[in-house]
Amino acid sequence: MIIIPKEEAPQGSPEWLALRDRPSASNASKILTSTGKLSAQRGKYLNTLAGQRVSGRIETGYKSASMIEGNEKEADSRLHYELMNNVTITEVSCVFPDENRRYLCSPDGLIMDQETGFETKNAGFDVQINRLKKRRPDPEHWAQVQMGMLTIGWSKWIYRSYCEGLPTLTLTIERDPKYCAALKAELDKFCDELDELTEWLKGL
Repeated sequence: MIIIPKEEAPQGSPEWLALRDRPSASNASKILTSTGKLSAQRGKYLNTLAGQRVSGRIETGYKSASMIEGNEKEADSRLHYELMNNVTITEVSCVFPDENRRYLCSPDGLIMDQETGFETKNAGFDVQINRLKKRRPDPEHWAQVQMGMLTIGWSKWIYRSYCEGLPTLTLTIERDPKYCAALKAELDKFCDELDELTEWLKGL
């Protein structure tokens, strides 16, 4: 794996956004759903990434107040987990699987000595209570951490759902070999199509 340090391209910065003109783990479910089916969003995601590559312009999309709050609460959740579990979580910009850099993941942190990823999601009251009842990640988040494990090559990921004032949901997600194998195959196809579409657009 190739780790891009946080200082080189802080998450959310223009430098970080510029790296995201290729498939990223947070969008894994737009390629292959958690049930192993091709996503209905695949074509739109393909066009979006090709458009970003050719135009040099990043469509960041709308950020709601809850999304902004989630970014702010991420540090609180990470610190809480470190203190409760006596571990050190290393913040990074993103991780590529190899020197080809065809896809990436941008984890909320890496527990290096345990070879474990860390992902935390902020939630409102309703979402948090439902997650606590179900005791499992949302489907798109499950796909996200699976792609994280595929990208990095690790087999374990900590998933947290955090809501200030309510109990925190903390789960250890294991790698699903069957899903990761299917996702790898679809990622290879997707990346090939993305390269072809990019070249076609440049030739117009």
